[in-house]
Amino acid sequence: MAVHERWLVLAWVVMLGLTLIGEPAPTAVGPAEALLVGCVLLLAIAALARARLVRQWQLGPSHLSILAVTAAYCLSLLAGMAVGLIRGASLPAVARAASPYLVFLPVAASGAWLGRGSTVAATVRAMVLVGLAHAIFLLALFGTGVQDLLDLRAVFLGRTTLLDARTTVPLFLASALLPLAWIGEGRVGRRLTAAALVTLSVAGALSTQTRSQLLALAAGVITFLPFYGIWWARRTGRSLARATRRMVLAGLAGAVVAGTTIATIPTLRVLAQAVTLRTATDQDNGRIANEWVPAVRQVSATASSMVVGIGAGRSFITGEGEERTYAHNLGIYSLVYGGVSGVVIVTLFYLVLAMALARRFHRESNLESAALLALLVALVTYAQFFAVHKLLSYNLMLALIAQAAASGRAWVSAPRGRG
Repeated sequence: MAVHERWLVLAWVVMLGLTLIGEPAPTAVGPAEALLVGCVLLLAIAALARARLVRQWQLGPSHLSILAVTAAYCLSLLAGMAVGLIRGASLPAVARAASPYLVFLPVAASGAWLGRGSTVAATVRAMVLVGLAHAIFLLALFGTGVQDLLDLRAVFLGRTTLLDARTTVPLFLASALLPLAWIGEGRVGRRLTAAALVTLSVAGALSTQTRSQLLALAAGVITFLPFYGIWWARRTGRSLARATRRMVLAGLAGAVVAGTTIATIPTLRVLAQAVTLRTATDQDNGRIANEWVPAVRQVSATASSMVVGIGAGRSFITGEGEERTYAHNLGIYSLVYGGVSGVVIVTLFYLVLAMALARRFHRESNLESAALLALLVALVTYAQFFAVHKLLSYNLMLALIAQAAASGRAWVSAPRGRG
C-alpha cells in the first residue's frame, strides 16, 4: 500500500472511530463532534491545496457524476433548511436536523483529488478496522449485559439496544460485508481471516436482535454474490451460467453452514429463537400505522409541502400524538423533509454511487468495489426500517463510499518549473 493510502487509512479510522466514541445522534457539539468537524476541514484544505498543483484536469464520468449529484444533494439539504426557517423552525433545530447529512459531503466530493490512484483499498481497510471494533463492542455488551445467555426469556427481554444506543450504529456492516472480497482471492491465511471477520461481525449483529440489521446483511450478501460470480467467470474463463450455478451452490452451502453453526452453539441458538419470537410478536413495531402513515398524510396536506417538504427542523405528529422530527424510513423521511424533489435527489445520489462502483468493478474486476456496493445496499436497506440515516456514522460511511467510488487518476501534475 502506498504511503498516501496509509495516511488515508489513518484519517478514515480516526474519523470513523470518533463516530463510535461520540453520541450516535448528537444533540450538541461535544469533543468528538468538534474533532470530526476539524478533520473534515483539514481534508477540505488538503484537497484544495492539491487542486492548486494541477494544470490539466482529467475528470472522468464517475468523478463528474458524483460531484454533480453531491452538489445537488447539498443544495437540496440547504433548501430544506431554508424552508424550515421560513415556516418557523428555530435555527438550532434546523442545524441539528441537517448537520449530520451536510457535514461529510466534502469527504464525498474529495475522491477526484485524493491520492494518485484508487483509494478503494484504503477505504475498505479503514472501514473494516472500525467495523471490527464495533462488532467486538456489540458482543462484549451482549456478554455482560444479559444475565443468562442460555435463557430465552432473559435474552429476549435483555436486548442490548436498550443498554446502549451504539448498538444501532451501522459500522459493523463494513466488517461483515467488505471482507467478502478477500474470501474470494488471496492466500489461505487472508481468506481465513476474512471469514473470521465476517463471522464475528454477523454474530455481533445477531446479538442486538435487530431484524433490520440482519435484513441489511442479507441484502448485502445477495448483492455481492452475482459480482463474485462475474469475477470468477472472468478469472477462470468459464461461462456465466456455470458461475451462476457456482454462486447458487455457494449460497446454499453458506446457509447450511450458518444454520448448522446456530443450531449447534447454544448461545447462538437462543439468540436466533429470540429474533424469531420478536418477529412473531411485533412485526413492524407499530411504525406503519403510528409513524409512516401520519407522516405521509401531513406532507401531502398541501401542494407546496409535497414539492419541497415541511422543512428541516419541523416536526410531524404521530398516530399517538407525539411530535417527532425523524422517521424510521429513509424514503419517507426524504419525502417529509424534502418533498418529491428531495426523494428524487436522494434516490439519484444512491443510484449514481451504485453505478460508479459497478462501473469500477466492470473496468477493473475489483472485488473490493463490489463489496463497497454490497455495503451501500446494506446501508440503504437498514435505513428503510430504522432512523440510522440520521447518525453521523451512517453519513460518514456513505461519504467514504462516494469518495472511493470517485477516486482514481483525475489529474496530471503541473510540470516542474511552472507556477
